[in-house]
Amino acid sequence: MAELATRATNVKCLESAGALGMAFVYLYLKEFTRHNEELASAIVRLGALEHIVSCLEDFDTQARQFYFRLKLLFDDLSGAVVKENAAWALGYIGKHSEHLAGMVVDVGTLPLLVLAFQEPEISLKQIAAGALVDLAQHKPEAVVDTGAICHLVRGLENQDPKLKRSTLCALGAVASARAELAEATVAGGALPPALLHAGHDSAPVRRAAACLLRDIVKHSVDLAQLVVNTGGCGPLVELLSEGAGGSRVPACMALGYIAGQSDQLAMAVIEAKAVVILVEILQNNECEDAELCAAAWTLGHIAKHSPQHSLAVAVANALPRLLQVSNEHY
Repeated sequence: MAELATRATNVKCLESAGALGMAFVYLYLKEFTRHNEELASAIVRLGALEHIVSCLEDFDTQARQFYFRLKLLFDDLSGAVVKENAAWALGYIGKHSEHLAGMVVDVGTLPLLVLAFQEPEISLKQIAAGALVDLAQHKPEAVVDTGAICHLVRGLENQDPKLKRSTLCALGAVASARAELAEATVAGGALPPALLHAGHDSAPVRRAAACLLRDIVKHSVDLAQLVVNTGGCGPLVELLSEGAGGSRVPACMALGYIAGQSDQLAMAVIEAKAVVILVEILQNNECEDAELCAAAWTLGHIAKHSPQHSLAVAVANALPRLLQVSNEHY
């Protein structure tokens, strides 16, 4: 391809066929952009974004024929593979900063990522969801405005655990930004499947579901009340009993956010039998520091409202261990 591009008459042909975009993707742009913001910025300055985005679009017959002639350069001519690499590169570029994410969004990436997420290939769906996670970290409003929420929620019907995890993470990235976006996530139907997936067989899926619930309830009393009314305390309390998988901390924080919103919601957490398990976490010497901190933090949010709430924590024998943990860490 480099030899072809040395002739001026071939450059336009390469561009019209999308081969320059394909070259960008296959030259491992995703690896260049993954870890280094300076390299990602340089690639954007070189005008690569438009070429990469073009790889997310469907290829016409002429382009496919041109790619076939270049088969010695490209072993795999699958459109899905090209789209996967393009989605990877765009996500890696956008994750570095709000400025880069804005540039990625401005070239029309999000609608194409949403379309890629609806493709039948599981790997492409996973990568598109991952790119949406990266962009939602900085531009969550744009993700919502593209209409991605309903497609992500529908994507949870797929039985692939990795896809479920990526999809839940994308929804969580949107919901965590601010209350209005969390409300949009709930309005798009994300809450029932989030509660359902909190009991999934796969530990990464359970953790992603717990994180999504945490990112919803943290914003307001209304959202926390909605989760409680939908039966959210039970699945979260069950996750507290997990010894591994990483679900314990986000589940613990979700209960802490719920309890902190109002005295009635704190009482709902107490009635869900969360206090006893939280104290058990504190008394378990094998628990990590993050789990101990999360349990202590949640107990504080439960106890802060009234003497009745404090009594529920004291009766569970939490105070001696809290004092011991405090002395050990300060």
